Amino acid sequence: MDLRMVEKSPALAVLLFLVCTFPSAAAGPAGLVDPYDMTLQGMKDRFEALTDYSCLFYSFVSDGRRSQKWTYRYFFKKPDLIRMEVISGANAGAILIVRDGKVRAKPAGLLSLLSLTFRPDDPQVIDIRKNRPDQTPWGYYLDQHLQSLGLATVLSLSRDTLDGRPVLIYEIGSQDPARTQGIAREKIWVAVPDDLLLRYEMYDRDGRLVIMAHFKDILLDQSLPDSLFMKFK
Repeated sequence: MDLRMVEKSPALAVLLFLVCTFPSAAAGPAGLVDPYDMTLQGMKDRFEALTDYSCLFYSFVSDGRRSQKWTYRYFFKKPDLIRMEVISGANAGAILIVRDGKVRAKPAGLLSLLSLTFRPDDPQVIDIRKNRPDQTPWGYYLDQHLQSLGLATVLSLSRDTLDGRPVLIYEIGSQDPARTQGIAREKIWVAVPDDLLLRYEMYDRDGRLVIMAHFKDILLDQSLPDSLFMKFK
């Protein structure tokens, strides 16, 4: 840049001073160029553009004393249809369908002829950290994180690959874990340039992994039929 331009333009000099002195806090300690807030908003925009998706959904939760681990074949269709087929973990073979604000369940094994209906917060269908089936879509996760942006501090930002896809990996610290459901630190894997959530890990104040989700074999906009969310077969 021609320094004579700066000398002749006080406003330009002030702008350069501000840019050099106050780099974006969301860009992370290394000053990388993918601000966390912009990445979250890009993921939200990508989700808003979708009509449906399916994936393999690997889930782990712990309350510090007990843990639960599942693998689901997972289907979501807007506005709020969800189908979760339990492949492994407790109740393998069971199917959950979320629609109209209710959770309909087909148990596994000898009870497979039954069809049960629960509220989304019923103890029979929530996990040990009280996470609900209707809170599993990407949209819910992104809304929660966008709402708590003011409590987030970017601890690190790096690039890598996951499941053969290039990713950004954010490590986020909570300024007030009491207001982020006891989560003190989180790692988030975001596929680029697709802006898709591939994995997240959440840790408590003692550094223990308490929540993990990993999404693989993702398929987007398949025109999933409504019948998939009406019938168990």
